[in-house]
Amino acid sequence: MKRFLVAFLCLFAAACGTTAPGTTTTPTSTPTSVSADEAPAIKTAFETYVEAALSKDGATGVSLVASPIMGLYEEARKLALTGTEEQLSGLQFHKRFVVYLLRGEIDPATLRSASAKDIVKIALDKGLVAEQSISNLSLGEIEVNGETAQAEVLSSGKKAPWKFRFVREDGAWKIDLQPLLELAEPAMLDLAKQRNLTVDELLEQLLVAKYGPAKAAELRKPLGA
Repeated sequence: MKRFLVAFLCLFAAACGTTAPGTTTTPTSTPTSVSADEAPAIKTAFETYVEAALSKDGATGVSLVASPIMGLYEEARKLALTGTEEQLSGLQFHKRFVVYLLRGEIDPATLRSASAKDIVKIALDKGLVAEQSISNLSLGEIEVNGETAQAEVLSSGKKAPWKFRFVREDGAWKIDLQPLLELAEPAMLDLAKQRNLTVDELLEQLLVAKYGPAKAAELRKPLGA
């Protein structure tokens, strides 16, 4: 599960593989069972997103991603270009990880002009979402609360200890990736503890495993505005 969270968080695969903490996002008011009309639309949105990710169809995939996550990717895009190590050291693990991955996966010229949606589309077009992490997922029971909904996550038919959140934007249901960041943060901190590493040591380990020592070192440098 942790591998899935990191892959979904960053839109890139990561070499992690233990169970994520049982955290879920909870709406502020009491949810009600989603109507018969809404449940198929939410499931279709999720299935279409997964299909788009697996088929490297970025245009379709990004159209199904809700807007709350875009602020993080815009911040990460700017930091990938100009953020110093001192600036990045004060960020949460998942934000730092996204910055380094943007430096490693997207060329500087593209990052200078790209929007947050462009970044998500590029990641999907490149097939940077871990296929083995999403291909066996499906949705279980769905609850709605106004313009948001929560859905149980089933992994190979078994209930996972966390949920997907959906937001209705412009009349269509879209998957909200923002809560997954909240899950990924404690998951990565827990992984560091399990491996008897500091957060910085875990971050270095992940980057070296993915890119090798030389490129991992280069990722610590801003790309230039």
